[in-house]
Amino acid sequence: MAIATAESMCKLPLDNMQVYEKDGDIVIGGLVPVHLRPDNNKVDFTKKPDSPKCDKFYMLRYLEVLAMVYAINEINNDPKLLPNITLGFRICDSCYKESQAMEGSMRILTGIQKATPNYKCESNVKIAGIVGDLQSSSSLAMARILGLYRFPQV
Repeated sequence: MAIATAESMCKLPLDNMQVYEKDGDIVIGGLVPVHLRPDNNKVDFTKKPDSPKCDKFYMLRYLEVLAMVYAINEINNDPKLLPNITLGFRICDSCYKESQAMEGSMRILTGIQKATPNYKCESNVKIAGIVGDLQSSSSLAMARILGLYRFPQV
């Protein structure tokens, strides 16, 4: 009789999600598919699957990230808008994948690089909401998670 330990079990690896962030009193989350993750990973359940990789850079989506960052910086630089409050951002690359969008949503909510449901690591950071994702299938998956925690999604 063999006993499986945590070290011997086959686990799906987490990739290093691309996160661009800046601290603030209030943080706006964003999920933008800046890269594409191809569906060529064949899983035969006989060995540990390769870590998913995002490739093929999309300049137009990157410009959307820059537009969001620019808008937040402009709001922060205007003393008449939100006086004594600094907006921050936490933007994740969803790679056109629903699973990546859901993991990014959880990472934005928990405040760490590991998606941990029902746990918030940064008690002093207020998340205003999350912008994204581009695909409706990803947005619907995100809405299910964000709705549980009552976070707005745009």
